[in-house]
Amino acid sequence: MRSDHAEADVTPSVRVVTYARDCDQRTLGVQSALLRQYVRDHDGWELVGELSDCEARQSLRRALCEARTGAYDFLLVHSLTRLSRSIVEMSRILRLLESSDMTVRSVAEPVDLRWPSGRLLTQFLAAMAEYERESHRARTAAHKRARTRRCR
Repeated sequence: MRSDHAEADVTPSVRVVTYARDCDQRTLGVQSALLRQYVRDHDGWELVGELSDCEARQSLRRALCEARTGAYDFLLVHSLTRLSRSIVEMSRILRLLESSDMTVRSVAEPVDLRWPSGRLLTQFLAAMAEYERESHRARTAAHKRARTRRCR
């Protein structure tokens, strides 16, 4: 027989929205599956949404809008670089989440954004991701120029 007080004894779950981003659909599927499993592995976590993007980041924009409404407690990503590879953009995203009393958690980087050291590490990771993105662009452009010169 069910007690009238049973629901009062239940600890409220932490509402989680996952966000995956990659240009490769296969990798995107693997990321999404990893995130689902990570949520299942944590008692008290409830998956309330799964979002993913390939090129355009419409799902990320949706997640940030939903953060303002209190639709979830935190955004879970595989890696912080899935949010952004720009220091300025990463800061904007984190400020927006923080202003909504939300946070982001990463499976790959155990960073606690409630602390100054966690925010510093996140900025450092964003700086490294931006450096890598810009270096890749420069190498690609140099390779194209060299190939064009050889073809003349």
